[in-house]
Amino acid sequence: MQKSLEKIQSLFTQKHFDELVAARDRAKSADISDTTLGEGERVMIKAATGASSIEELVEEAKVVKRLKRAALVQVHNLLYYCNRYGVMTCTVPARFTIGQFNGEWGPSICFAGGPQILERLGVTSTYAGGGDYLFDYSNCIESKVSWLDAA
Repeated sequence: MQKSLEKIQSLFTQKHFDELVAARDRAKSADISDTTLGEGERVMIKAATGASSIEELVEEAKVVKRLKRAALVQVHNLLYYCNRYGVMTCTVPARFTIGQFNGEWGPSICFAGGPQILERLGVTSTYAGGGDYLFDYSNCIESKVSWLDAA
């Protein structure tokens, strides 16, 4: 991850620590025993964010910071790092911290509106060969967020 994005992600985690812990716990306690992979992801992300639907998550997502090949996208109370391959990952505080291992992956958004979010935000992709697509975040419009202005 680029240093500028890493710094912003760290600031987000510091400012929203308790909220992220609560989101992690809600997602982990969601009952997904009788669901498919995609259905389970949708249940977990809705539990973590408190959103009533995936469409709500898609509509309220905003770009906090963008570079050409990476971006930080806030989806409700979670911050997702989007890499050059369009993979969106969220980091939340770990339940048990050991030195530098102080975070874990939060709820996945791959089958819960992730591609629709990227499309709505204006992300473009080009075929890079070998089955891979490279995503370009240059056309995304950054949104002002109060927690970043206070830094």
